Amino acid sequence: MCPSSRIDISDQVRRRLPPPLLAALNDVEGVYQRPIPFYLVQDLPVNAGGLANSQGFVELLPHSRSNLNVIGEEIMHLHRWTTGYPLIRPSARARGDGYDHHLQALGGHFDEYAFFPFLEQAGLNPRAELYPRIVDAVRDLHGGLLDRIPRVLGSGEFTLEWRVKLSRTYVVASSLSGPSPARDTLLQLFEAEPLHPCAELGRRIALEIADASDETPDQVADRMRTCLFTHLGLPQNAATVRYLDPRDP
Repeated sequence: MCPSSRIDISDQVRRRLPPPLLAALNDVEGVYQRPIPFYLVQDLPVNAGGLANSQGFVELLPHSRSNLNVIGEEIMHLHRWTTGYPLIRPSARARGDGYDHHLQALGGHFDEYAFFPFLEQAGLNPRAELYPRIVDAVRDLHGGLLDRIPRVLGSGEFTLEWRVKLSRTYVVASSLSGPSPARDTLLQLFEAEPLHPCAELGRRIALEIADASDETPDQVADRMRTCLFTHLGLPQNAATVRYLDPRDP
C-alpha cells in the first residue's frame, strides 16, 4: 500500500460494530445524508490509530483496522460534531509554529472525556489506546527532555509549542488515560519544579474539560476559548472554535 493510497474498508467496519456504535453511526450518516466511509491509510498526521475528518470520513492505520476502541472513538467524534458540539480549527499560524496538531487534539479531549463512558458501557476500552503515549512521554522525559526544560525556560525558548504539548500531555495522563504505573510516573515527573508550570496549566484545562462534559455546545465552545486564549495564552489568530457544517468542502 503506497503512502498516498486509501483502501475502503467500510463494509468490514460496519459488520463488526456493536449495536450502540452502529446506532451512533446511523445518526451521523443521517446528518451527512450519505454513508460514512472508513479508509485504511498508511500514514496519519497525528499520533493516533485513527482520525475522524469533519468532512465526513474516518481514516485508520493498518494496525487499527479491527480495533473497535479506535473505530468507536472516531465514530463518536463525528457524533459529537453532528449533534452540535464544537471543534478547534488551528490556523496557519499554529501550523507554522508547530502546535496545530496539539490544538486539534485538545479539542478532541473535550469530546473524549464526554463519550468515553458511553464506549465503556458498550464494552470497549478506549483509555487503553492512550497507554503507549503515556509510556512515550515518560521515556522522553527520562531521556533528557526533563533536564532541558530549565535551560529552555531560561533561554526564552519555551515556545507555545512546548506549552501546548506539555500541558496537553498532563491532561491526557490525569483525566483520560487509565490507571497504570507509567501514568503514575508521568504525573510525578510533572510535579518536579521544571514542569510544575505545565502541570498547573494542565490542571486548569482538565477542569474546564471535566466541567464541560454535560454542558451545551455553546458553553463547551466558551470553555475551549478559555483554554486557548486565557490558560494557554495563545494569540487570537492561532485557532478558531467552530461548529460542523456538513456542506463544507
